[in-house]
Amino acid sequence: MTNLPSTHSPDRTPPTADVSFGIDSSQNTIQVALRLLNSGERDTAVELLQRELEVKRVTLGSEHPIVADILNSLGGMFHIQRQLEKAEDCFTEALAIHLSCFGKSHLLTAQSLHNQAVVERDRGDAESALPKFQQAMAIRQQQCGDDHLLVTSSLKNIGKLHLQIGDANSAIACFSEMTNQLRSTFGTTHPRIARALEYLGDACSLAEDWEAAREALQTAFEIRWHQAPPDHHRTSQCLTQLARVETALQNVASAVDRLQLAVRCREALALPRDEFLAEILIQLAMLQRRNQQSEHALSLLEHARTYVDTTMQDVSPTEITVLKELAQSYLEFGRLEEAETTFVHLHERLSQSSDVDSANLNAAKTGLARVHLQQGQYATAERLLETVLQSTMRKTRDHDPRRIGPMNDLAEALYPQGKCLMAERICRRAYKLAVATLAKTDFDLIRTRNNLAVTYLAQEKFDLAQPLFERNVEISRQVFGERHPKTATYLNNLGEVYRHQKRYRRAERRLNEALEIRRTLLGGNHPLVAQCLCNLAEIRISQNRLRSAEPLLDEAFRLLNLVQPEQHPTRLAVQQNLARTRFRIGKLESARPLYEQLIKTLEDQFGKDDQKLIPLLIELAEICRSDSKFGRAEMLLKRVQGMQGGENEQSTMRVMILRTRARISASRNKLSEAIDLTQEALTLCATLVPNGNETEPEELATTLVQLGDLAFQSGNDIEAQAHFEEALSLRDSNENALPHLRAECLTRLAELELNRQHYPDARYLAKQAIEHCENTVEADARVFARALVLRGQASRHSNGLNSAIADFLRAAELLENCFGADDLEVARMWRTLGDGFYDAKQYSEAADYLQEAVNALQRQLGQADVEVEETLEQIAIVKGQMKQYDEAETLFQKVLTAKERRLGREHEEVTKTLEQFADLLRKMDNPELARELEFRARANRNKDAHVLCELL
Repeated sequence: MTNLPSTHSPDRTPPTADVSFGIDSSQNTIQVALRLLNSGERDTAVELLQRELEVKRVTLGSEHPIVADILNSLGGMFHIQRQLEKAEDCFTEALAIHLSCFGKSHLLTAQSLHNQAVVERDRGDAESALPKFQQAMAIRQQQCGDDHLLVTSSLKNIGKLHLQIGDANSAIACFSEMTNQLRSTFGTTHPRIARALEYLGDACSLAEDWEAAREALQTAFEIRWHQAPPDHHRTSQCLTQLARVETALQNVASAVDRLQLAVRCREALALPRDEFLAEILIQLAMLQRRNQQSEHALSLLEHARTYVDTTMQDVSPTEITVLKELAQSYLEFGRLEEAETTFVHLHERLSQSSDVDSANLNAAKTGLARVHLQQGQYATAERLLETVLQSTMRKTRDHDPRRIGPMNDLAEALYPQGKCLMAERICRRAYKLAVATLAKTDFDLIRTRNNLAVTYLAQEKFDLAQPLFERNVEISRQVFGERHPKTATYLNNLGEVYRHQKRYRRAERRLNEALEIRRTLLGGNHPLVAQCLCNLAEIRISQNRLRSAEPLLDEAFRLLNLVQPEQHPTRLAVQQNLARTRFRIGKLESARPLYEQLIKTLEDQFGKDDQKLIPLLIELAEICRSDSKFGRAEMLLKRVQGMQGGENEQSTMRVMILRTRARISASRNKLSEAIDLTQEALTLCATLVPNGNETEPEELATTLVQLGDLAFQSGNDIEAQAHFEEALSLRDSNENALPHLRAECLTRLAELELNRQHYPDARYLAKQAIEHCENTVEADARVFARALVLRGQASRHSNGLNSAIADFLRAAELLENCFGADDLEVARMWRTLGDGFYDAKQYSEAADYLQEAVNALQRQLGQADVEVEETLEQIAIVKGQMKQYDEAETLFQKVLTAKERRLGREHEEVTKTLEQFADLLRKMDNPELARELEFRARANRNKDAHVLCELL
């Protein structure tokens, strides 16, 4: 930009300035124009000079030097207003007058040449500007000498022109010579030296000679810093240049220090609106992001926004940058409402501008669409992104890489809606364009590869997705580093492919890497952390490691509650997974509120008859059945029966309802009714697959197992065996059946044989079940443990006590590792182990395990539970064998009192305890009390015998 000089007489040496203006004898007019210019009244200043020009043309003639001086002044005014064509016309006319009056070697001719070159440079016509700058400098050197300030000014402008066209070496030469000339004139600490060094630093930066750039800028800063009074504006500019150089040298900490000092310098100016301060804060925020200080970066961007002028009609580049970066940061932190508000504000500001930039408008729309994606509003996001892509396609050619980003954005809105084929077509086009036009490490290529792989993943084309994700992990580690959010994203996606391929160890390793990176860089409460937790939980659910999956889902649900609305699809999916996991592991009380809240949310969103509610209502009914709330359970099932669905969905729903109703009947001890309902479900299973194809094997197998359980409870071992064997045959022939489901059938068959006292057969079947569980990580821990217990019990009855104890110990450890020491099944295993050690006459070990069982049972069931009483009685018997009679007597007395209170004095269980207690008392040499207990026991036995005779 040109600078207006002081007035001067034509016969004197012109003042030093980028552009010098001729001043006529009417100095007052020029002075008034300058004052108007400085006060912001540019149009009035121009009108004043135009009137003066007309007057001088009439009075002095069009070829007079004073007319040329006024033309130079007027051209300078137009240049400041960026009216470059008018400025060029003025300078061209002034040059012609000076050439006519003074010739080619006069200083005023040089000034006009210089002014004309400035306009051409600013118009982007470097080819025309450079020779004019050089010609003006040659005249100045000839007239004033090499060290004159006018020559220095020419060097500065020629150097800036070389910077503009990218000729770093020529720019360095100009600025080096300029610096030397200024040092010879002003010494080493003058502010003009600092400015020359700043230009030199820019030129060295362009040449990527970062060390030389730092040396020049550091010297400039030291001059600025010790100025009196300090020039905070220039100092802050120098510091920002230094920060960019330090960043290029990878000295990020030093760059941060420079920018923080620059902020203090700008704040000392106390300007209410300071866009340069906003730019410094943005630059500092980018560095803090690079240091993984995302929260600090966000606060800096919020601070920068306060210094941006949002009242002007046209939006400044700084305001655009602040709003875009701030909105993106809000989006990154899951602060969706603030992100949406900021993107909307950016869009409004751009729409209000007289010079609308379509690229920035598209960026605002894209950001707003990403907010909608985070909120699960995929259709709204899709509409916005379609307009962005259409706008980009209209403004670009077929092979323009600028199309890649909008294509990726649209694909990311399509596949969550199930529009996978459409998304795949777009991603294929984007990937082909990216491979043809972008470098291998370009982020748009990496992103496109990721999105194409995601569309394959959504369509279960795992073999196509895997190599793309693996390549992205490899490239991301090279480009972004081992610990970067992008690297974590691609590790997470690769883990998902491995999970679907059932390569669980690899999947868990990749997901744990991603989780660690995200927790470290983004904090523990970020939604991307929740994503990793959910994916890890899915792996464990796939392996039936439900107990270890539940805390991961619990943490993920807590995080999503903080950042996502109730109706967000991701939040609903995690809530459903958590509810079902708790349901399957028996945490019914904590599962119930999740089901109830989920059902209410889906009702509000989709209506009370939506088909997605059916399995949730049936599972909630099962929870109510488990709590003996049979009326509530039946009411829920009746509601499900009234819901409409397709023929196949209706059949599936009816099968689920019948099985649940059967379990309710069984819980009420109505076994015949339960069997009839399950038999009806079994018949209905044949209609699950349309067009008379094979029946759906797992639904049929599940129903057969339930029917076998009911037959076993009814004492019909033969029918139970037939159902279990048929279920096993179905699962053996079904390639998709999980091994633990086959083991489930085998354990039931083993239990039947054990009940018949066919111990070798029971042991063989239990061994087969164990092999099914051992050969896969998908084994259900409870089925595995049950198979071990059954084999142990069969061994125990075959005089294989050591083998039995080994199986019991293994089952106990398996259950404790999977479900924790307080799990009810673990407590029962301790009790089984106690029995085994008792049979082996290892009384001390038996007493220890039985005491562990009592402690766990009391925590789970309470002090007065039947199982607690029975285990205490076992401990009393063991203590008697160990001759710890006092402890045994205390325990027997406690158990006897509890049984009499619960069952009455004449119950058979009370009679057994009386007999056991009497045996102990005889060993303790207390025959009188022993006889009393024996008398009571015989009286109870005789009464039972009398009743039996009457019945016979």
